Amino acid sequence: MNTNRKSRLIVIRPPFVLSLKKKQENKRSLIGGNIEPKEQPIEAMIREAKEEAGIILSKGDISLIKEINYTKNNISYQRYYFLLKQPKQFHFTLGEPDKFEALEWVDFNDVSETLKKADREVLSSIK
Repeated sequence: MNTNRKSRLIVIRPPFVLSLKKKQENKRSLIGGNIEPKEQPIEAMIREAKEEAGIILSKGDISLIKEINYTKNNISYQRYYFLLKQPKQFHFTLGEPDKFEALEWVDFNDVSETLKKADREVLSSIK
């Protein structure tokens, strides 16, 4: 069975959440991406935060708040959600303009329908 592993970073300043606006359609994403083979979820999150948001994180800057595992169409999915503890200490910049239009603070209520279902559920549980 194939496994799809991803780490996601939740950055909140209530009532706002930091999200990436995708170039296609009207979709948004949390910072994050695929976990490479032999990479730990936290290592992937640190790497993705640098690539997508231009921030240098250490393991102490984030905490794992939720792990979701499910199977769909014979594919195993693993999602690891990390929370940035002190977002005011960081300056975020768009790091992958080829994939995303913008890195923006958006009201959770305005962004929720443009995020993937699992992302919405995790955000709703902590907001």
